[in-house]
Amino acid sequence: MIVVEDIEASEIHRFVVIDASMQLGIVRAGTYIRTFDPDRAFSYYNMVENQLHDFAAQYPGAFKYLPRRAYDYLKKPQILSEFTHGASDLSQSSWLIDFLVVNPLIGFGETILPKSQQEANVESVHRWATLPPTSPRLYHLQDMRMNRRSPAGWGCMLNVSDLALSIKGSNRKDIIDSIKSGKPIFIELVAPGDLDPLLEWIILLKEAGLPPPKLVLKARSQKDWGKEITRLLDIPNSVLLTAGASISSLATIIRYMKKEQGDDLWSKRLMFASSYPETQIGDSVSEILSYFLSRNLAATPAEIQRIVGGNMLELLPPRPPYLVYKENNNSVMAEENLGKAALNELVRILQLLAARNILNITSVDHTIEEDGGVVNLDSAVITAVEQNSERAISLSIVLENNGAVMISGWKKAFTESLKKRDGMLLQTLVRANAKLDGPIFGSPAHLVNFDEALLKCLEVEDPRPIMSALHFGIEIAKTERGVFLMSSADMEALDVQTQDYILALETKTGQWCAAQVKKHAKCTQRSIVVSEIDAAMVG
Repeated sequence: MIVVEDIEASEIHRFVVIDASMQLGIVRAGTYIRTFDPDRAFSYYNMVENQLHDFAAQYPGAFKYLPRRAYDYLKKPQILSEFTHGASDLSQSSWLIDFLVVNPLIGFGETILPKSQQEANVESVHRWATLPPTSPRLYHLQDMRMNRRSPAGWGCMLNVSDLALSIKGSNRKDIIDSIKSGKPIFIELVAPGDLDPLLEWIILLKEAGLPPPKLVLKARSQKDWGKEITRLLDIPNSVLLTAGASISSLATIIRYMKKEQGDDLWSKRLMFASSYPETQIGDSVSEILSYFLSRNLAATPAEIQRIVGGNMLELLPPRPPYLVYKENNNSVMAEENLGKAALNELVRILQLLAARNILNITSVDHTIEEDGGVVNLDSAVITAVEQNSERAISLSIVLENNGAVMISGWKKAFTESLKKRDGMLLQTLVRANAKLDGPIFGSPAHLVNFDEALLKCLEVEDPRPIMSALHFGIEIAKTERGVFLMSSADMEALDVQTQDYILALETKTGQWCAAQVKKHAKCTQRSIVVSEIDAAMVG
């Protein structure tokens, strides 16, 4: 997220950022190999963040919203960051970018990669976007360029040259289903001459009785279009990406929408994107972000949020549209005293289920309000997929201000009501379901009962081996009081260091005990050694 300070109002704002157009894959040319994977993309945004803060330090008077360096709890969405544990340091060290919309890299400009590399990149992108640890932060598109058949995604990707064949070739059914279901159709245009075949395709769809497609348009280089770039905004139901843009072209676009079109919601027509790794076309990403935060543009917080992330979320359904779901009527609630521990338990259980090849998290989806002007960070839909299957389950999570955590399975009523990412509606449904239908636990001593209810929500057929794996055995010895001895493997799994304090629950008595943790070479995994004095105190 971008954390900024409104200089005039002395307020802090946090903007969820989505790059709506990134190309990932591997390029091979002889002995030359260059990998553009999620880690490299996140590393690129580390550099963008540093540049953005450099601009803020050099020209603070140019910013209406001044970027600030912030602690992790401010710049990382709590729910999303919890479910990306285990990701690389590159993706965790900086958090300017929250989500990436990814396509397979098939070439640079007019240079097309060999077909074998293209197909390998299609497979890699699908794997990165559907399997942890990167899947919660990646949205993938179905690549239909060059009449390619690829797995279904959150939307479709085409070039103008592909349009005529798209409704005749092998992708005909998929493109028609995507248009009918309202999936976004991403289309790249190279020059103003590409506008005519695009309009012909739209007319053809209308004559076929199809609804207007939701178009996300990318002009490869907006500078080459000049004032013609505004013609793309005359197309109904379209959004224009900022990839390949300059500050001059963006100023022309915004001025056109505000004045000549009389568009009060001008910010709904723009969507932030970089076209990484081809970021050299147009002005730099850090300059584009600086412009959105500038006094010159003087946008409202809601307008900025729409452009940098809200518009993309508004186009996407609240969970992956390409999966087959099981109805889930289970729910559970942890009151404020148990809330933090409950969220940690959900993360821990899902990590264990992934390690045992039972369930893999494929997406973490936040909801919106005010037409994408507000992204709700205290609620999300978590979708997990069964191993080697397209069958999935979804859980809806709401974090209350008092620390309570509500978790609800995705019922049939949710599907019927939540066609879009309606934040208020999701929270209302989850609260009603969790409070009325599920068990409610209020004490840390009930953590085991909460785990059992959570496994029921996740519809794990045999919860016993999972429950046993969540617990540690206890060994009592003549050791230092106030200290837990553990193996290095367990300390790494729990992400604790020597002399950190941990809190342990003795499940039989329901008693809690806090102590410093220390590594011991003779400790076996899944067990802790406690002193005789501490054992006697706990009972």
